[in-house]
Amino acid sequence: MLAVGADALPDVAVSPDGRWAATLNNDDRVFVWDLGDDPVLGVEEFRILANDYDHEEPIQLGRQVADSHPGDITAVSFDAQGLLYTVGNAAISWDPATGARVAQLPSSGERIDALALHPSLPVAAIAESDTMRLCRTDGTELTSWAGASEDGELTADLAFASDGRLISLDLAGTLRAWPAGAGVS
Repeated sequence: MLAVGADALPDVAVSPDGRWAATLNNDDRVFVWDLGDDPVLGVEEFRILANDYDHEEPIQLGRQVADSHPGDITAVSFDAQGLLYTVGNAAISWDPATGARVAQLPSSGERIDALALHPSLPVAAIAESDTMRLCRTDGTELTSWAGASEDGELTADLAFASDGRLISLDLAGTLRAWPAGAGVS
């Protein structure tokens, strides 16, 4: 059994190179797990330990990060460059190797409804309340749109398409495509 501090894991993410896994516990603790230099063996070791319930004491392999995150953490994710993001009332990037805080993305400080990380560029999209923000992952805001939903519905999810368009889904089920490269250079 892995010692992650809670009975349930509301979110998990794996870095693009397969080296790191991040788990979010119900108690807002985020752990980073080193899966090793060989991603296949590392993932297999992680799987075996996660399914091994014969241990009296939990096996602690992870290192806690994100202990200075404001508010509740609702999601973890990795970007194309391998930085770990924690999302809640802020979107903050962390170096998974050291646990050091890298940057905080611009936001109002209210709960972030959705985060999308561009698959190849250091760009993120954030949806909060009725505002959508596009920013560089170093924290520089590129552009924002107030009233991002025509019908006043909150954004449920965001994703980048392969051609660079940002796709948003609101709680009413409306999909919207934003211009490719809007604010991205």
